[in-house]
Amino acid sequence: MSSLYEKNGKIYISWYDSLTGKTRNRTTQINATKRGWREAKQFQKEFDKQVEQLKSERKYRTKTEIAMSVSTIVESIKHFMELNQNKNQNTIKGYELFFNKFVEGSIFKMNNRVSSITKMKVEKWLIELKKRNPHYAQNTLFNYTKILKKYLKFLASYGYIQPIILNEDVVYRQETKQIETFTDEELEIMLERIKSKSPLIQRAFYLLLLTGLRPTDIIDLRKKDVDFENHKLHIYSQKTKEYRIVPFIPELVDYLQPLCEDLNADDKVLNYTNVKNMNRAINRFLKECNIKRKGINVRTFRKTFISKGYSSNIDYPTLAKIVGHKKISTTEKYYTYFDTKKQEQEIQKLSIVKKKKRNVQRA
Repeated sequence: MSSLYEKNGKIYISWYDSLTGKTRNRTTQINATKRGWREAKQFQKEFDKQVEQLKSERKYRTKTEIAMSVSTIVESIKHFMELNQNKNQNTIKGYELFFNKFVEGSIFKMNNRVSSITKMKVEKWLIELKKRNPHYAQNTLFNYTKILKKYLKFLASYGYIQPIILNEDVVYRQETKQIETFTDEELEIMLERIKSKSPLIQRAFYLLLLTGLRPTDIIDLRKKDVDFENHKLHIYSQKTKEYRIVPFIPELVDYLQPLCEDLNADDKVLNYTNVKNMNRAINRFLKECNIKRKGINVRTFRKTFISKGYSSNIDYPTLAKIVGHKKISTTEKYYTYFDTKKQEQEIQKLSIVKKKKRNVQRA
Protein backbone atom coordinates (compact mmCIF):
# COMPACT_ATOMS: atom_id res chain seq x y z
CA MET A 1 0.00 0.00 0.00
CA SER A 2 1.16 3.53 -0.76
CA SER A 3 0.86 6.62 1.43
CA LEU A 4 0.35 10.33 0.74
CA TYR A 5 2.18 13.26 2.29
CA GLU A 6 2.59 16.98 1.75
CA LYS A 7 5.80 18.72 0.71
CA ASN A 8 6.22 22.34 -0.41
CA GLY A 9 2.49 22.74 -1.06
CA LYS A 10 2.30 19.63 -3.27
CA ILE A 11 1.01 16.11 -2.49
CA TYR A 12 3.56 13.31 -2.84
CA ILE A 13 3.04 9.53 -2.95
CA SER A 14 5.36 7.01 -1.29
CA TRP A 15 5.48 3.23 -1.85
CA TYR A 16 7.70 0.17 -1.37
CA ASP A 17 9.25 -1.17 -4.60
CA SER A 18 9.57 -4.95 -4.17
CA LEU A 19 11.86 -5.21 -7.20
CA THR A 20 14.57 -2.92 -5.80
CA GLY A 21 13.73 -3.44 -2.10
CA LYS A 22 13.59 0.33 -1.56
CA THR A 23 10.97 2.94 -0.70
CA ARG A 24 10.28 5.27 -3.59
CA ASN A 25 8.67 8.71 -3.70
CA ARG A 26 7.26 10.90 -6.44
CA THR A 27 5.08 13.98 -6.77
CA THR A 28 1.47 13.69 -7.90
CA GLN A 29 1.66 17.29 -9.20
CA ILE A 30 -1.56 17.97 -7.17
CA ASN A 31 -1.78 21.02 -4.90
CA ALA A 32 -2.30 20.33 -1.15
CA THR A 33 -5.84 21.76 -0.87
CA LYS A 34 -9.07 20.11 0.34
CA ARG A 35 -10.07 19.41 -3.21
CA GLY A 36 -6.51 18.37 -4.01
CA TRP A 37 -6.47 15.75 -1.24
CA ARG A 38 -9.69 14.22 -2.62
CA GLU A 39 -8.09 14.00 -6.08
CA ALA A 40 -4.89 12.58 -4.59
CA LYS A 41 -6.79 9.79 -2.79
CA GLN A 42 -8.44 8.80 -6.09
CA PHE A 43 -5.00 8.91 -7.75
CA GLN A 44 -3.65 6.69 -4.93
CA LYS A 45 -6.33 4.02 -5.53
CA GLU A 46 -5.48 3.82 -9.25
CA PHE A 47 -1.76 3.82 -8.45
CA ASP A 48 -2.09 0.93 -5.96
CA LYS A 49 -4.01 -1.12 -8.55
CA GLN A 50 -1.20 -0.62 -11.08
CA VAL A 51 1.47 -1.58 -8.52
CA GLU A 52 -0.38 -4.82 -7.63
CA GLN A 53 -0.81 -5.68 -11.31
CA LEU A 54 2.89 -5.08 -11.89
CA LYS A 55 3.78 -7.34 -8.94
CA SER A 56 1.73 -10.22 -10.32
CA GLU A 57 3.31 -9.77 -13.79
CA ARG A 58 6.76 -9.86 -12.21
CA LYS A 59 5.95 -13.06 -10.34
CA TYR A 60 4.71 -14.69 -13.54
CA ARG A 61 7.76 -13.54 -15.47
CA THR A 62 10.10 -14.81 -12.78
CA LYS A 63 8.47 -18.25 -12.86
CA THR A 64 8.72 -18.30 -16.68
CA GLU A 65 12.38 -17.27 -16.60
CA ILE A 66 13.17 -20.04 -14.07
CA ALA A 67 11.42 -22.61 -16.31
CA MET A 68 13.31 -21.36 -19.38
CA SER A 69 16.70 -21.35 -17.62
CA VAL A 70 16.50 -25.09 -16.85
CA SER A 71 15.76 -25.87 -20.52
CA THR A 72 18.54 -27.43 -22.57
CA ILE A 73 20.39 -25.80 -25.46
CA VAL A 74 18.84 -28.26 -27.93
CA GLU A 75 15.34 -27.25 -26.74
CA SER A 76 16.15 -23.57 -27.26
CA ILE A 77 17.52 -24.31 -30.75
CA LYS A 78 14.30 -26.15 -31.68
CA HIS A 79 12.30 -23.17 -30.41
CA PHE A 80 14.49 -20.75 -32.44
CA MET A 81 14.20 -22.81 -35.64
CA GLU A 82 10.44 -23.18 -35.20
CA LEU A 83 10.05 -19.38 -35.09
CA ASN A 84 12.22 -18.96 -38.19
CA GLN A 85 10.81 -21.81 -40.29
CA ASN A 86 9.31 -19.43 -42.87
CA LYS A 87 12.63 -17.79 -43.67
CA ASN A 88 14.42 -18.25 -47.00
CA GLN A 89 15.88 -21.77 -47.38
CA ASN A 90 19.42 -20.40 -47.65
CA THR A 91 18.89 -18.48 -44.40
CA ILE A 92 17.63 -21.63 -42.65
CA LYS A 93 20.62 -23.58 -43.96
CA GLY A 94 22.88 -20.85 -42.54
CA TYR A 95 21.22 -21.24 -39.11
CA GLU A 96 21.71 -25.02 -39.22
CA LEU A 97 25.41 -24.65 -40.08
CA PHE A 98 25.82 -22.17 -37.22
CA PHE A 99 24.22 -24.42 -34.59
CA ASN A 100 26.36 -27.36 -35.74
CA LYS A 101 29.42 -25.18 -35.11
CA PHE A 102 27.99 -23.84 -31.82
CA VAL A 103 27.92 -27.28 -30.20
CA GLU A 104 30.94 -28.67 -32.05
CA GLY A 105 33.69 -27.83 -29.52
CA SER A 106 33.96 -28.45 -25.78
CA ILE A 107 32.33 -25.18 -24.63
CA PHE A 108 28.67 -25.91 -25.43
CA LYS A 109 26.84 -29.23 -25.79
CA MET A 110 23.30 -29.94 -26.91
CA ASN A 111 22.23 -31.30 -23.50
CA ASN A 112 23.78 -28.45 -21.49
CA ARG A 113 21.34 -26.13 -19.76
CA VAL A 114 20.69 -22.83 -21.56
CA SER A 115 21.80 -21.06 -18.38
CA SER A 116 25.34 -22.30 -19.18
CA ILE A 117 25.45 -19.75 -22.02
CA THR A 118 27.30 -16.85 -20.40
CA LYS A 119 29.12 -13.80 -21.76
CA MET A 120 32.60 -15.20 -21.03
CA LYS A 121 31.82 -18.60 -22.55
CA VAL A 122 30.30 -17.07 -25.69
CA GLU A 123 33.31 -14.82 -26.20
CA LYS A 124 35.61 -17.81 -25.67
CA TRP A 125 33.60 -19.72 -28.29
CA LEU A 126 34.11 -16.89 -30.80
CA ILE A 127 37.87 -16.92 -30.22
CA GLU A 128 38.00 -20.72 -30.53
CA LEU A 129 35.90 -20.61 -33.74
CA LYS A 130 38.73 -18.97 -35.66
CA LYS A 131 41.39 -21.22 -34.10
CA ARG A 132 39.48 -24.37 -35.05
CA ASN A 133 38.77 -23.07 -38.57
CA PRO A 134 41.82 -21.04 -39.70
CA HIS A 135 40.71 -21.41 -43.35
CA TYR A 136 37.51 -19.44 -42.76
CA ALA A 137 37.24 -16.15 -44.65
CA GLN A 138 36.57 -12.99 -42.63
CA ASN A 139 33.01 -12.70 -43.93
CA THR A 140 32.24 -16.31 -42.96
CA LEU A 141 33.26 -15.49 -39.39
CA PHE A 142 31.19 -12.28 -39.60
CA ASN A 143 28.09 -14.24 -40.69
CA TYR A 144 28.48 -16.66 -37.75
CA THR A 145 28.79 -13.65 -35.42
CA LYS A 146 25.62 -12.13 -36.88
CA ILE A 147 23.62 -15.33 -36.30
CA LEU A 148 25.11 -15.68 -32.81
CA LYS A 149 23.88 -12.19 -31.88
CA LYS A 150 20.42 -13.02 -33.23
CA TYR A 151 20.35 -16.25 -31.18
CA LEU A 152 21.46 -14.45 -27.98
CA LYS A 153 18.82 -11.77 -28.51
CA PHE A 154 16.19 -14.50 -28.96
CA LEU A 155 17.30 -16.26 -25.74
CA ALA A 156 17.06 -13.03 -23.74
CA SER A 157 13.68 -12.03 -25.19
CA TYR A 158 12.15 -15.38 -24.13
CA GLY A 159 13.73 -15.34 -20.68
CA TYR A 160 16.14 -18.22 -21.27
CA ILE A 161 19.10 -16.03 -20.20
CA GLN A 162 19.87 -12.45 -19.21
CA PRO A 163 20.82 -10.11 -22.11
CA ILE A 164 24.45 -10.49 -23.26
CA ILE A 165 26.42 -7.64 -24.85
CA LEU A 166 29.54 -8.99 -26.51
CA ASN A 167 32.90 -7.22 -26.31
CA GLU A 168 33.48 -5.45 -29.64
CA ASP A 169 37.12 -6.57 -29.59
CA VAL A 170 35.97 -10.19 -29.87
CA VAL A 171 33.27 -10.01 -32.55
CA TYR A 172 34.23 -10.39 -36.21
CA ARG A 173 33.58 -7.47 -38.52
CA GLN A 174 32.53 -7.56 -42.14
CA GLU A 175 35.25 -7.31 -44.75
CA THR A 176 34.50 -4.91 -47.60
CA LYS A 177 35.43 -6.62 -50.85
CA GLN A 178 35.99 -5.11 -54.26
CA ILE A 179 32.72 -5.00 -56.22
CA GLU A 180 33.18 -6.78 -59.54
CA THR A 181 31.01 -5.73 -62.50
CA PHE A 182 31.04 -6.65 -66.18
CA THR A 183 33.16 -4.40 -68.40
CA ASP A 184 31.63 -2.86 -71.54
CA GLU A 185 33.78 -5.20 -73.61
CA GLU A 186 32.50 -8.26 -71.72
CA LEU A 187 28.90 -7.08 -72.17
CA GLU A 188 29.45 -6.78 -75.93
CA ILE A 189 30.85 -10.32 -76.10
CA MET A 190 27.92 -11.75 -74.13
CA LEU A 191 25.28 -9.84 -76.11
CA GLU A 192 26.74 -11.22 -79.35
CA ARG A 193 27.15 -14.84 -78.17
CA ILE A 194 23.76 -15.11 -76.48
CA LYS A 195 22.04 -14.77 -79.88
CA SER A 196 23.03 -18.33 -80.81
CA LYS A 197 21.74 -19.84 -77.56
CA SER A 198 18.35 -21.42 -76.78
CA PRO A 199 15.36 -19.14 -76.07
CA LEU A 200 15.36 -20.39 -72.45
CA ILE A 201 18.86 -19.23 -71.57
CA GLN A 202 18.34 -16.03 -73.59
CA ARG A 203 15.30 -15.17 -71.47
CA ALA A 204 17.27 -15.82 -68.27
CA PHE A 205 20.21 -13.74 -69.51
CA TYR A 206 18.13 -10.68 -70.49
CA LEU A 207 16.05 -10.75 -67.30
CA LEU A 208 19.17 -10.89 -65.12
CA LEU A 209 21.02 -8.22 -67.08
CA LEU A 210 18.19 -5.74 -67.67
CA THR A 211 16.25 -5.92 -64.36
CA GLY A 212 18.94 -6.32 -61.68
CA LEU A 213 16.67 -8.77 -59.85
CA ARG A 214 17.79 -11.84 -57.91
CA PRO A 215 17.54 -15.25 -59.62
CA THR A 216 15.01 -16.26 -56.93
CA ASP A 217 12.87 -13.22 -57.86
CA ILE A 218 12.47 -14.27 -61.50
CA ILE A 219 12.59 -18.09 -61.37
CA ASP A 220 8.78 -18.46 -61.01
CA LEU A 221 7.88 -15.62 -63.38
CA ARG A 222 5.04 -16.43 -65.80
CA LYS A 223 4.28 -14.73 -69.10
CA LYS A 224 1.16 -13.07 -67.63
CA ASP A 225 3.38 -11.49 -64.95
CA VAL A 226 5.27 -9.50 -67.61
CA ASP A 227 3.43 -6.32 -68.63
CA PHE A 228 5.27 -5.39 -71.83
CA GLU A 229 2.93 -2.47 -72.53
CA ASN A 230 3.47 -0.69 -69.20
CA HIS A 231 7.01 -1.98 -68.60
CA LYS A 232 6.24 -3.73 -65.31
CA LEU A 233 6.99 -7.12 -63.74
CA HIS A 234 4.73 -8.72 -61.13
CA ILE A 235 7.04 -10.81 -58.96
CA TYR A 236 7.10 -12.65 -55.65
CA SER A 237 10.39 -12.25 -53.80
CA GLN A 238 11.38 -15.48 -52.06
CA LYS A 239 13.93 -13.59 -49.98
CA THR A 240 11.71 -10.78 -48.62
CA LYS A 241 8.48 -12.86 -48.77
CA GLU A 242 6.48 -10.17 -50.54
CA TYR A 243 4.75 -9.47 -53.85
CA ARG A 244 6.16 -6.52 -55.78
CA ILE A 245 5.47 -4.61 -58.97
CA VAL A 246 8.82 -3.72 -60.52
CA PRO A 247 9.29 -1.26 -63.40
CA PHE A 248 11.79 -2.24 -66.09
CA ILE A 249 13.71 -0.41 -68.80
CA PRO A 250 12.26 -0.30 -72.38
CA GLU A 251 15.22 -2.32 -73.73
CA LEU A 252 13.83 -5.44 -72.08
CA VAL A 253 10.76 -5.34 -74.35
CA ASP A 254 12.93 -5.46 -77.48
CA TYR A 255 14.92 -8.46 -76.26
CA LEU A 256 12.40 -10.45 -74.21
CA GLN A 257 9.03 -10.05 -75.95
CA PRO A 258 10.00 -11.91 -79.18
CA LEU A 259 11.31 -14.78 -77.03
CA CYS A 260 7.96 -15.11 -75.23
CA GLU A 261 5.65 -15.17 -78.26
CA ASP A 262 5.30 -18.98 -78.22
CA LEU A 263 4.47 -19.07 -74.49
CA ASN A 264 0.94 -19.23 -73.07
CA ALA A 265 -0.10 -16.76 -70.38
CA ASP A 266 0.37 -19.29 -67.55
CA ASP A 267 3.65 -20.69 -68.89
CA LYS A 268 6.82 -20.07 -66.91
CA VAL A 269 9.19 -17.68 -68.63
CA LEU A 270 12.13 -19.60 -67.16
CA ASN A 271 11.31 -23.28 -67.27
CA TYR A 272 14.22 -24.38 -65.08
CA THR A 273 13.64 -27.00 -62.38
CA ASN A 274 15.19 -24.72 -59.77
CA VAL A 275 17.47 -21.70 -59.30
CA LYS A 276 20.61 -23.86 -59.08
CA ASN A 277 20.04 -25.25 -62.56
CA MET A 278 19.53 -21.77 -63.98
CA ASN A 279 22.69 -20.50 -62.26
CA ARG A 280 24.69 -23.46 -63.65
CA ALA A 281 23.50 -22.65 -67.18
CA ILE A 282 24.48 -18.97 -66.82
CA ASN A 283 27.87 -19.83 -65.30
CA ARG A 284 28.58 -22.21 -68.22
CA PHE A 285 27.71 -19.40 -70.61
CA LEU A 286 30.13 -17.04 -68.83
CA LYS A 287 32.93 -19.58 -69.25
CA GLU A 288 32.08 -19.96 -72.95
CA CYS A 289 32.49 -16.18 -73.23
CA ASN A 290 35.92 -16.59 -71.59
CA ILE A 291 34.84 -14.42 -68.63
CA LYS A 292 36.71 -16.16 -65.83
CA ARG A 293 37.79 -13.30 -63.56
CA LYS A 294 37.70 -13.96 -59.82
CA GLY A 295 34.40 -12.89 -58.27
CA ILE A 296 32.43 -13.09 -61.53
CA ASN A 297 29.22 -15.13 -61.23
CA VAL A 298 25.44 -14.82 -61.59
CA ARG A 299 25.32 -12.09 -58.93
CA THR A 300 27.56 -9.93 -61.16
CA PHE A 301 24.51 -9.16 -63.34
CA ARG A 302 22.84 -7.52 -60.34
CA LYS A 303 25.98 -5.57 -59.41
CA THR A 304 26.39 -4.40 -63.01
CA PHE A 305 22.77 -3.19 -63.08
CA ILE A 306 23.35 -1.16 -59.91
CA SER A 307 26.59 0.20 -61.38
CA LYS A 308 24.74 1.34 -64.50
CA GLY A 309 22.05 2.90 -62.30
CA TYR A 310 24.74 4.85 -60.49
CA SER A 311 26.34 6.09 -63.72
CA SER A 312 22.86 7.08 -64.98
CA ASN A 313 22.39 9.27 -61.86
CA ILE A 314 19.43 7.30 -60.44
CA ASP A 315 19.23 8.15 -56.73
CA TYR A 316 20.00 5.15 -54.55
CA PRO A 317 16.71 5.08 -52.53
CA THR A 318 14.84 4.65 -55.85
CA LEU A 319 17.26 2.02 -57.15
CA ALA A 320 17.03 0.18 -53.81
CA LYS A 321 13.27 -0.27 -54.35
CA ILE A 322 13.74 -1.42 -57.95
CA VAL A 323 16.32 -4.12 -57.15
CA GLY A 324 14.55 -5.11 -53.90
CA HIS A 325 17.10 -4.12 -51.26
CA LYS A 326 15.22 -4.16 -47.96
CA LYS A 327 17.79 -1.81 -46.44
CA ILE A 328 18.70 1.33 -48.38
CA SER A 329 22.13 1.13 -46.75
CA THR A 330 22.88 -1.93 -48.95
CA THR A 331 22.48 0.12 -52.13
CA GLU A 332 24.27 3.07 -50.52
CA LYS A 333 27.28 0.77 -49.96
CA TYR A 334 27.53 0.22 -53.73
CA TYR A 335 27.20 3.93 -54.45
CA THR A 336 29.91 4.75 -51.91
CA TYR A 337 32.22 2.23 -53.59
CA PHE A 338 31.52 3.61 -57.09
CA ASP A 339 32.01 7.17 -55.77
CA THR A 340 35.46 6.20 -54.48
CA LYS A 341 36.40 4.59 -57.80
CA LYS A 342 35.27 7.73 -59.65
CA GLN A 343 37.33 9.92 -57.31
CA GLU A 344 40.39 7.78 -58.00
CA GLN A 345 39.93 8.32 -61.73
CA GLU A 346 39.12 12.03 -61.52
CA ILE A 347 42.04 12.88 -59.21
CA GLN A 348 44.44 11.87 -62.00
CA LYS A 349 43.28 14.94 -63.95
CA LEU A 350 44.43 17.31 -61.21
CA SER A 351 47.80 19.04 -61.37
CA ILE A 352 48.84 21.55 -58.70
CA VAL A 353 52.57 21.96 -59.17
CA LYS A 354 53.51 22.00 -62.83
CA LYS A 355 56.94 20.64 -63.52
CA LYS A 356 59.24 22.95 -65.44
CA LYS A 357 61.04 21.55 -68.41
CA ARG A 358 64.72 21.36 -67.79
CA ASN A 359 66.94 23.10 -70.33
CA VAL A 360 69.59 20.69 -71.50
CA GLN A 361 72.77 22.47 -72.46
CA ARG A 362 74.69 20.88 -75.22
CA ALA A 363 78.41 21.05 -75.30
